[in-house]
Amino acid sequence: MRKVAGRSARMRPLIGITADDHGEAGGRWRYRLFNEYCVGVERAGGLPVMLHRLGEAAAIGELLGRIDGLLLSGGGDIDPARYGQAPAPGAKMDLIAPDRERFDLEAIRRFRETGKPLLGICLGCQEITVAFGGSLRQDLSGDFASHMEAREGARIEIVPGTRLAAIVGRERLVANSYHHQAIDAVPRGFVVSARSPEGLVEAIEAPDAAMAIGVQWHPERLLDDPVEAKLFRALVEEAAR
Repeated sequence: MRKVAGRSARMRPLIGITADDHGEAGGRWRYRLFNEYCVGVERAGGLPVMLHRLGEAAAIGELLGRIDGLLLSGGGDIDPARYGQAPAPGAKMDLIAPDRERFDLEAIRRFRETGKPLLGICLGCQEITVAFGGSLRQDLSGDFASHMEAREGARIEIVPGTRLAAIVGRERLVANSYHHQAIDAVPRGFVVSARSPEGLVEAIEAPDAAMAIGVQWHPERLLDDPVEAKLFRALVEEAAR
């Protein structure tokens, strides 16, 4: 319980959501965030707030201290230099803005230290990977072309005994697949919690008490599916603790 205006009240947990940006003529740019992320948090009982990319370390720490959970949204691609690679020949990449990359990776590392819950979606899953020393497959058009082509009907196999399995209550899901990159080396402190039938890593999680999960599919586009909505509910419920 938090004290509000002299009385006890249960307040909805505040969930910070990272945002993409959109460049405009003259060097101006604006934030961009699909509404489904906010709807998913609100339906789950949380209060969504879009995070501004701060530059000052102290300000970042203060911002992270005021939110109860962190939702890492989707977007483009991480600069492969971040995980010690040069761009792969022929790989088509749409790099996210350097400011977003810097802020998101720092926020992930610092927020993880707080023990508060975080959920990464698509790019967010890849950011978790890179933030903690893992690496990515830069192009899936070869061995995993069939999985990419599934789009709205991608099959996901959940690893039994994981937190993700406990959340969704299923051994298999049929989800969507919009990513053209994916996890290669799993980051330290994390385990695989879902794969595609072809063996592609589809989700990772930290096996410790603090909820930290990344999924490659887009549950925010499947909010009417009660199973997918459980991911947002888990984030909000953990944040409320």
